[in-house]
Amino acid sequence: MEWKIVPFQELSVEELYDVMKLRFDVFVLEQECLYQEFDGRDQSGFHLLLKDGGKLVGTARVLPESERVYMGRIVLLPPYRSKGFGKKMLEFTLEFIRDNYEEKDIELQAQTYLRGFYESLGFEAISGHYLDEGIEHVDMRWARR
Repeated sequence: MEWKIVPFQELSVEELYDVMKLRFDVFVLEQECLYQEFDGRDQSGFHLLLKDGGKLVGTARVLPESERVYMGRIVLLPPYRSKGFGKKMLEFTLEFIRDNYEEKDIELQAQTYLRGFYESLGFEAISGHYLDEGIEHVDMRWARR
């Protein structure tokens, strides 16, 4: 497995295509949620790439903002789920954020069914449940330990 986090400008054309395809395949097709995946925020962020034998199998987006760092678009291909890769992805991403944005809060928008997973990594709910594009979500913040 190969892990890296790079700013948008350092993604190759092939990597960018693979990131967008993976996110579209999971968030739009698999979850049957027709929404605007291309939100104009990727260019200002960093992108985690998890590759297996050169194939992109997971990705996440890190968006530094003035008051916080926002994690999102966290996705793994189905064969890699429930095997510890999601946890490793989040730990790798949290380490990158702590190393580069130590003073900022870390937040994410979690699909509600994954709340327990994020809580196991130190996140706490900071909102009630709500619908976003027809899928139940909850806002969460990483509780520094």
